[in-house]
Amino acid sequence: MKLDFYKNYSDSKWFEYIRLIKTNKNIDNDTLNNIVKEFQQQILEDEQLMNNEDIISDCCVFAPRKRSVLQRKYNLSKRISNSIFKEITNEVHAVIHYHRLIAKLTRYYIEQEDLYNELDIPNEDN
Repeated sequence: MKLDFYKNYSDSKWFEYIRLIKTNKNIDNDTLNNIVKEFQQQILEDEQLMNNEDIISDCCVFAPRKRSVLQRKYNLSKRISNSIFKEITNEVHAVIHYHRLIAKLTRYYIEQEDLYNELDIPNEDN
């Protein structure tokens, strides 16, 4: 299934963060750290919401993946995974946990969006 179908580019602050990084060739480290922190906080919040069977944001859809251009250039998924899973000392294991969490959140988000589309309810919580 193509994830692009579920991405709402125009209204997503997460898309704006990714676009900012991709279009700014000389992005400073402070800005990157702030973006990493924003992703970290939202991913953890969405995990709690998902565990409570509540509505989550579209952050997981735009979260950097391990084979993305942003990962190769800025090491973003590794930076986010290390900030979320601080207790895991092995970086490889932290990255694995991060990608499993993102996959789980993404599946939940797709189910949530499919339900909203099926019921024809506008989802304004993203």
